[in-house]
Amino acid sequence: MSEARTILEMEFVAPADVPTLARRVGTNSTKLCCGFEAQFDETTSEFVCRRRLALARALLCTSDLQVRQIAWRVGYQHDSTFTAVFARYCGVVPKAIQGESRAPGA
Repeated sequence: MSEARTILEMEFVAPADVPTLARRVGTNSTKLCCGFEAQFDETTSEFVCRRRLALARALLCTSDLQVRQIAWRVGYQHDSTFTAVFARYCGVVPKAIQGESRAPGA
């Protein structure tokens, strides 16, 4: 499962689907999903989402990119989908994070 996680870590912006990932690491989809969750306490989808949002948060705090540009860079085709996922998991919309990092004295 470590090999699958390494692949996802490197390719989280455009990850392979589970059957393809399973073939790449020499197992089947069921074993990959069960083993990954047992070992890392999250599904492959949750792992990808968490990695995407971590990069997005970093980009929001350190770059002048627009939200839609960040959404695209972390693997979301639509900024509205990105904004909804970000808000659900982070508790604030992306623009709020962006505003914090640009506030005077921040």
